[in-house]
Amino acid sequence: MKCPFCDTEIEEGSLFCNHCGNAIQVVPDYNLLEDEVLPELLSDKNKEPVKKEQKKEQKKRSTNISAVGFFASTALVFAIILAVFFSMRYYNSPSYFLKKGNDAFYSQEYGKAISYYTRVLDETGDDIQVLLSLGNAQNAAGYFEEAKNTYGHVLLLDETNLEAFQALVLMLNNNNDSAEIDTLSAIVKTKEQQEFLDTYRIAPPSFSVPGGAYADDVTVEMSCDEGDAIYYTTDGTAPSEHNGTLYEEGVHLSKQGTTILSAVSKDQNTGKLSAVISETYEISYEAPSTPTLSPSGGKMTQETFITITPANETDRIYYTWDDTVPTVNSARYTGPILVPEGNNILTVIAVSTHDMSSDVLKANYIYLP
Repeated sequence: MKCPFCDTEIEEGSLFCNHCGNAIQVVPDYNLLEDEVLPELLSDKNKEPVKKEQKKEQKKRSTNISAVGFFASTALVFAIILAVFFSMRYYNSPSYFLKKGNDAFYSQEYGKAISYYTRVLDETGDDIQVLLSLGNAQNAAGYFEEAKNTYGHVLLLDETNLEAFQALVLMLNNNNDSAEIDTLSAIVKTKEQQEFLDTYRIAPPSFSVPGGAYADDVTVEMSCDEGDAIYYTTDGTAPSEHNGTLYEEGVHLSKQGTTILSAVSKDQNTGKLSAVISETYEISYEAPSTPTLSPSGGKMTQETFITITPANETDRIYYTWDDTVPTVNSARYTGPILVPEGNNILTVIAVSTHDMSSDVLKANYIYLP
């Protein structure tokens, strides 16, 4: 190789010219474009169709993945919508409110329980089990009248329902409402109901004489279960051990007008009182009938005794001979009386045990010996 500066021959491998001292730039003896770049370009060109196929495959895969993702997202959204729909439907369903009512009842939140049970009934109508739950909540809350109506409604729907019947009896018993318990005997439909009622029912007394209209005094005998006591009143008030008279023997009613005789039995074991039983007696005394005379008047020529017979043997007889109307202060008849001489008018009245007088009876007796 010659030096490009002085055209002197340079030894192979030298980097400097020994003649002029300039650095020699070594130029390779091959064509870089031909030996390296061109083959690479040719190689890339051969590979291009493969890359296009890969891109198409990748695009196809990307498209498939996108489609799968879209359907998965849509399914998820639909599932969420369904979940929300059914959740909202449940939270507004009778089943949900019934559960809430039961939870409130067992938590002793009776007001809330009543609201939930009422809402269930608005949706379902007359469901007996829900009505029973409502009655129990009303009873526990102290709404006794409402509870009584609810239990009664159940018995209207099912007159043999034992649970409602028992709940009603227990509520009335806890409130010492013996009168109401006693009335339940009228709606008993099954043996089980009757047996349960008998456990809590205290039999009231019975009267020997029924109420009604009487023209004379009335004596009423009373009876009750053995061992129980009886208290009574005659002024129409409700009897009790603190108001009334302890019964020992027949009650004698001897006042004209209206008398209301009321009585209760007191249970010897529990001390509870039965329902009050009452009878009304209308006593209207009648005036006694006039007595009869024997002889009944006339002329006599010999001594004659007059016999006076009252219509009622308990009547008292009073008489006069001077044609005046007798009173209780006049002569009282005790046996046959002698007709006095002359022309005489015998006047007689009968007076009952109630001091009511009969009509006046007159008779003319002429005795001329």
